[in-house]
Amino acid sequence: MQSMYMSTLYNYYYRGISNDIRDLIKDGYRYFGSSYQASANIYLSGSVIKKISLDQVYFENNLLPVGSVIYRWEMVANFDTSRSVPTLPILIPNMVYQVSVKATLREANSLYLRILFYNYAEEIVDIKIIKSLDGKFIYPVEADFYAIELVSAGLKSMYFHRLDIVPLTIDTENLSQEQVEALYIQQEKRTDSRNRIMNEVIKRGK
Repeated sequence: MQSMYMSTLYNYYYRGISNDIRDLIKDGYRYFGSSYQASANIYLSGSVIKKISLDQVYFENNLLPVGSVIYRWEMVANFDTSRSVPTLPILIPNMVYQVSVKATLREANSLYLRILFYNYAEEIVDIKIIKSLDGKFIYPVEADFYAIELVSAGLKSMYFHRLDIVPLTIDTENLSQEQVEALYIQQEKRTDSRNRIMNEVIKRGK
């Protein structure tokens, strides 16, 4: 299981880019140069964005158009162009995965997921639409990398917590939110344990 957050809310070099490109960014999500060279990860125009903690980001935009990409996670990033780093795990071709969004929405059914699969030439080879907060997909053999977009279906505001990707078998039914949450808690406990061990090793080394 892998968990992703809204960790890159804006481009850290935003203040240093030219005014014409900055205006495009203010208009909303835009691509520059290729499918994975984005200058902003989140929809900026008219948005109120508050990062409360790593797993809690408040997003509000009462004029957000339906179909707008609110946030995008990337498996591949060109740092020279986008000044961003990859935020998605590498997936295995022909493997089944469940993707699940943990968020508190003001409007029910106001979000959906769009997964875009690209080949080495940056051409889209497949698109998977998940019209809910969780669903399954098979990673295509033809895909070399992918991106996941959080898309508005009438959203006005939300508290976003995280995006989870869990590997499944072909015959496995979708995990419930409770099962995904249990996996997340186990993952966090393992991470805390590794961090404590590493801290002890570092202390002894001093």
